[in-house]
Amino acid sequence: MANPYAARVYGNAQKQASGTDRFGNGGDPRKNEAMALSTIAKQMEEALVKMKDFENVDPRERLKVSGEFRHAITKNWKLWTIFQTELLSEDNEQPADITQDMLKIATFIDHASPASMLHNKFDLVESMISINRSISAGLLKTPE
Repeated sequence: MANPYAARVYGNAQKQASGTDRFGNGGDPRKNEAMALSTIAKQMEEALVKMKDFENVDPRERLKVSGEFRHAITKNWKLWTIFQTELLSEDNEQPADITQDMLKIATFIDHASPASMLHNKFDLVESMISINRSISAGLLKTPE
């Protein structure tokens, strides 16, 4: 991805001296995207588990738990906004069908994220987790 903001989301990806990034992928964009998606999916899942058990959470911890939930979803939303920006850029090299499919998913994320945060729509969060993991797995496959 050419977007400078994307590099920050991926952990300020490449270190000049060593030729590796924070994920240890040598700057491989596919692997970086896969790791970003799976890392955020894990964060959303962990926050979701806590939110589903919200009634049993110590009342002094509830604000923290709900904040973690919103933070994880917001992080995912930002990542998908980066994907949208890249997909719509003139230097997008993805085939048209992949671009369209990814833009449809990004639109879903745009609608599901605020609904998840405002109305605790856990099913939408579970869908976003599944989407991230599926795309991450696909990115880690060796292209033919």
